Amino acid sequence: MTEKGRIVKMVSQDQEEFEVEYGVATMSTLISNVLQDVSEETTTVPIPNVNAQVLAKVIEYCRYHYEAKRLDQSEEDIERWNKDFMKVDNKTLFNILIAASFLDIADLLDLGCKTVAGMIKDKSVEQIRELFCIEGDFTEEQEAKMREENNWGSEMSQENNAAQ
Repeated sequence: MTEKGRIVKMVSQDQEEFEVEYGVATMSTLISNVLQDVSEETTTVPIPNVNAQVLAKVIEYCRYHYEAKRLDQSEEDIERWNKDFMKVDNKTLFNILIAASFLDIADLLDLGCKTVAGMIKDKSVEQIRELFCIEGDFTEEQEAKMREENNWGSEMSQENNAAQ
């Protein structure tokens, strides 16, 4: 069977199976490497570090981008779709990042990192902590001392804001 009609069965951490077109599945460098040595019509690839909900999102991303490339879709349409795709809760976002890293899907990992960067841009440490539910490990005195010692970071930020 040609690669065009070849199906890859991906099995999530919670044992849910997804049948995915070969070209879509091989957008993952990890899966591509696994499949290089296999010549069966249908190949099963376990994905032990990714649950079904997140794997479904990753497959959705890969399927869209595979088709977008094949159909020569405009960059504006792709950007718009990417932005909508990343409108997920924080837990899902970070699980997508972990899955993209594990599966070695560089473009999805980049998109996730850009999304997180956009979320924290121009936010204070306190706002970032609140956004990601991060508890402070330091006392108020320790935090004040660190701010004083690392004041150069806020000075650079102020200079950048003034230059814009």
